[in-house]
Amino acid sequence: MRGRMVSVNPAEGERYYLRLLLLHISGPTCFEDLYTVNNVQHPTFRKAALERGLIESDDGDVRKLWDDHYNALLEDYRRQYGSVDRDQNMVLTDIKVHEECSIVLESEHLQARDFLNPEQKFAYDEIMRHVHSNIPGVFFIDGPGGTRKTFLYKALLANIRSCGHIALATASSGVATNNMHGGRTAHSRFKLPINLENNSVCKISRQSGTGQLLQTAKVIIWDEASMAKRHALEAVDRTMKDITGVMLPFGGKIMVLGGDFRQGLPVVRRGPQAQTVDSSIRMSLLWSSIIKLQLTINMRALTDPWFSDFLLRVGDGVEETVQGNFIRIPDDMVIPFTEKEKSLNALIDAIFPSLEINRSQTDYIISRAILSTRNDSVDEINDLLIG
Repeated sequence: MRGRMVSVNPAEGERYYLRLLLLHISGPTCFEDLYTVNNVQHPTFRKAALERGLIESDDGDVRKLWDDHYNALLEDYRRQYGSVDRDQNMVLTDIKVHEECSIVLESEHLQARDFLNPEQKFAYDEIMRHVHSNIPGVFFIDGPGGTRKTFLYKALLANIRSCGHIALATASSGVATNNMHGGRTAHSRFKLPINLENNSVCKISRQSGTGQLLQTAKVIIWDEASMAKRHALEAVDRTMKDITGVMLPFGGKIMVLGGDFRQGLPVVRRGPQAQTVDSSIRMSLLWSSIIKLQLTINMRALTDPWFSDFLLRVGDGVEETVQGNFIRIPDDMVIPFTEKEKSLNALIDAIFPSLEINRSQTDYIISRAILSTRNDSVDEINDLLIG
């Protein structure tokens, strides 16, 4: 029997820990094999994963740790300020700043600037010029998937931090934050309200630890900003102006926004099209003050000779057109449609020839793919491939 293991979010609890165990345990024959560690059967998949060292426990008593070291932490600030609230805020600020300053810089990220393509290098140099010259600026790095925006972010974060500055990494989704060292979601970093409106502000005061950290930060990188509602960016803009006292966009900070406007617009539940468009960052007044930096995919670098040749013919304007605005795809690049099942099988045979013989070869599988615009089509093709 052949099947596929779908991805699972950690928020799904036991289902996630079951998948984690299946990925790391060889040859289990029953659930008891997954529950058992060193001949001890545990009651949950989470406990079994914890005992195997696949996850770390978060059961530490944070409150006790704070209480045990509270007086030592406050000693210096108590002499300086004499206010309990002020003392606590300063300690929390130091902890946050220390956390950001203690991020380990990886050599490959520091060296990434030497491997940037011309468009990435232009964006990198322009942003670093603002950093070194202490010039405020808001940038938007726009590029489709495959333009290595994350690679650019890593180069920026590592080299800015190596200069002794604080660079904060955030993103509109939890998945994207994992791609950047020290990454946090925008809602966590900026304390954004759940229900965003036109005049919303973040729940951050100047004296709070988060407020002090944002004042100290030199650069803030916000990935997938194109997927955030404009109200979120406007709320951060108002908050940054308030805590810094500077009336420039985002309080005069160097703000690097990134995303791809070719993706879907921000989701507005049950909202009409006009409301969805209105929620986009491009409808914000902030957009006029943003420096746009465009990244594109170098299509000539594709390795398939027949596809590269086709793209070159399209680019040179010599490929046959239909009705003036459409490119006619050559017959040797098309699977003719007859009946649905026959056409799908013909497509699979064309992309995955001799599948039964080569399906166990890794190089064979990862070197080819069938793309579709609909999830149900993907599932249907996958079922045929693994059936």
